[in-house]
Amino acid sequence: MTNIETLMRLRASTTNGWTKTNQPSNHRVIRFGNAVNCNDDSIICDMQLKQKIEDVLHKYDICDETYLLNEVKTQFEYSYELRINETSYDNLVNKLLG
Repeated sequence: MTNIETLMRLRASTTNGWTKTNQPSNHRVIRFGNAVNCNDDSIICDMQLKQKIEDVLHKYDICDETYLLNEVKTQFEYSYELRINETSYDNLVNKLLG
């Protein structure tokens, strides 16, 4: 199990699961990545992060059309935000926790 898969599973196993949003409509959101720390160390940029997330989604048969994967790249953060529709989220969680 990859780190991404473990993070998805751990967050999904909480009471409310991933963050709910109505933007675009009935979606769940989670971010994976790194941020600047209090020591002003440089940001660790995992250039394979997007592929790792997509690999987990494909492993659990989540269709490309049911999620958005957006890169967040600022001076303070490097991450990917995953937005997935509620139906696909439920399918993913059932497979992750099942």
